[in-house]
Amino acid sequence: MVGATVHLPPVSSPQYVTTDWYLASFVLCQGIPLTGWRRIGPKKVEFRFPAGQRLHDALRLYWAGVPTIVVPAHPGPVSPSGAPWCGSCSTTWFPMAPSR
Repeated sequence: MVGATVHLPPVSSPQYVTTDWYLASFVLCQGIPLTGWRRIGPKKVEFRFPAGQRLHDALRLYWAGVPTIVVPAHPGPVSPSGAPWCGSCSTTWFPMAPSR
């Protein structure tokens, strides 16, 4: 068809997706915001972070195997909303409703 218009869905910004709780915790505590999350099973959650240089640097640090000082998480503080809280960086784990 000549001159036909094709409607494509809008392009979303690139995101890094992981189901690794330890990696997600480390990335979040490095100051990279959580852009979304989704429960994909009874014990499995998919975490999404914006892709970019800061994320790339955090991933390289995480996977390098170099000892890094990290304050251990414990089941202590909880945010006023009742969501888990990252004690080492004062960030609420789930600041938004899960993405659909």
